[in-house]
Amino acid sequence: MNETIRRDRSIKSLNREKLGEEALFAFDEAKRSLVVCASSKVSMTSTEKCYPPLTVVDQLQLHLFVFDESFRTLQAQGNTINLAPWYTQAETTILHAAFVYGNEEIVLVDSTAQARIFSFVTLQFRYDFPHSHIISPPTIY
Repeated sequence: MNETIRRDRSIKSLNREKLGEEALFAFDEAKRSLVVCASSKVSMTSTEKCYPPLTVVDQLQLHLFVFDESFRTLQAQGNTINLAPWYTQAETTILHAAFVYGNEEIVLVDSTAQARIFSFVTLQFRYDFPHSHIISPPTIY
């Protein structure tokens, strides 16, 4: 692994300016998939002459990449997925990301300690059931 890193020949370079300062990576070796969950602040100038002329907006995006069979090329799959509609609080950040084994899904754990599972098939999060429907583990005496 160290020798591969020292060769300085990357398969794909990811642009930090596009991804943002904070990025999480998840890799599924069986499906040869790499997900980058990136959060960044984007500056937008207002078209109207009002104060303030500059607005900073948080963006939270998923980028899906797939390696070929020999792991020599890495291609982007589909468009960047904007997660903003599901995360309404600007202070919410994604802390952990991991693939769900055997599925085309990823679990994201945010700073509010909430875990959500996002499907790359339906391009949405799974439906969350109310807590009353959660089955608690059996009590051991």
